[in-house]
Amino acid sequence: MESLSIRIHALDKWGRTGNPPATASQLQAIDFTLYSPRLKRDASGNALGGIRTPFVDVPLAVLSGTGNSGGNGFCGLFGTTTPYNATELDARYPTQQVFVNAWTAATEEAVDKGFIRPADGQAPIDAAKRVQNSP
Repeated sequence: MESLSIRIHALDKWGRTGNPPATASQLQAIDFTLYSPRLKRDASGNALGGIRTPFVDVPLAVLSGTGNSGGNGFCGLFGTTTPYNATELDARYPTQQVFVNAWTAATEEAVDKGFIRPADGQAPIDAAKRVQNSP
C-alpha cells in the first residue's frame, strides 16, 4: 500500500508542478531468465540498481528479490529475506549510533530522491532509534 501512496503522491506532484516522479536505475542482472533472473549483488548480498531505501543500503538482511516458490501469483515476485545473524550485524554496526547514523542518512537520501514521501521519512528513522544491539 505504501508503494501506491508514493506513486499517487508523485503523480499528484507531477500534475501540479510539472516535476516528474523519481526514477531509479534498472536492476542489474547477469541473466534475465523469466521468473528467476540472476541479479548482480552488492557486498551485502542485495541487488544492485533499482530503488534504494535504507532497507537495502543499510541492511539488516539479504533481500533476494528472487527465490520465493511458495504459492501462486504474487508470491514469486517478493523473493526471500534472510536476516543477518548477531555476529554479522555487530560487524556491520558496532554500535547503535553507527546504525542510526547510516539509516538516517539513507532515509534522507531516499526522501530527497523521491523514493520515500517526505511525510513518511521520520517514521523509519524513529524505528531505527529503537533497534537494540545484541547482548
